[in-house]
This record gives sequence, structure tokens and C-alpha cells, in this order.
Amino acid sequence: MTKETFKISKDFLDECLKKYPNLGKNSHVGQLGILMVKEFFKRKYPGCKFEVNSSKIDLKVILLNGEIKKYEVKSTVDSGLAWSKLKVSSTHCYNALQEGMPLVRITKIGEIEMDIYFLICGIDFTLIPEPRYSVKKL
Repeated sequence: MTKETFKISKDFLDECLKKYPNLGKNSHVGQLGILMVKEFFKRKYPGCKFEVNSSKIDLKVILLNGEIKKYEVKSTVDSGLAWSKLKVSSTHCYNALQEGMPLVRITKIGEIEMDIYFLICGIDFTLIPEPRYSVKKL
């Protein structure tokens, strides 16, 4: 597992919060996380391009040399990894993670300083299947 601290300006945070203002909703936390991870990669790989939620992959980073890096992005407002809240819901994602795609866990969403963890299945975590049921109106 690698961890990097990532800091943004208050102005950038305010701009992002205008797009996704409600931190109480998981979808807003997730979208803010994608914005933060994209900003992180813009700084790390200047000139890179992105595909978001393409082919059931949360984020594809396309480097200037044409290399494509794929990531599953999971965000939380918690200050730590919050392992008990970390879920993978699709079989496609499960398979990609099993095949080595990194999982990016970004914490402290909504703050100007966040931690970004890069996790690899089989090294940093394992995936435990859990049954799910849908509720259907009678």
C-alpha cells in the first residue's frame, strides 16, 4: 500500500463543492473523489487525459505516451481508510481488481488536505463475497 497526501486550494475545493454540494450523499462523495483524483493525476502526469466511468472502470488515465492506467476510485469523508465501509459492487470491478487494477481510496473528502491510498488486491486487501438482495414491490 502506498499513501500520498494531497493538498488543494480552498478556491478549488469551493469550485468542486458547487458542483457536488451535499457531502451527505454517497454519490456526491464519490463524484468529489473522482474530481480530486483527477486533479492529483493532472499534477503527477501533466498533459494526461481522462475517461471517467468508461467500460465500467471508474477512471482511466491516458498518459502522453499513450499508456492507459485504470483505477477503481472509492472516496470517504472519514480520516482513515474506513475498511468496513469499503465495498465493491460489480462483478466487472471485482474481476478487474483480482487481475491487478489498483483501488484508489481517497479520504477526508471535503477538506483541503486528503490522503490517497493505492491498494492492490492480494497484497493490501482481499475481496469477500457478500450476498445482496433487492427489494421488490408486491
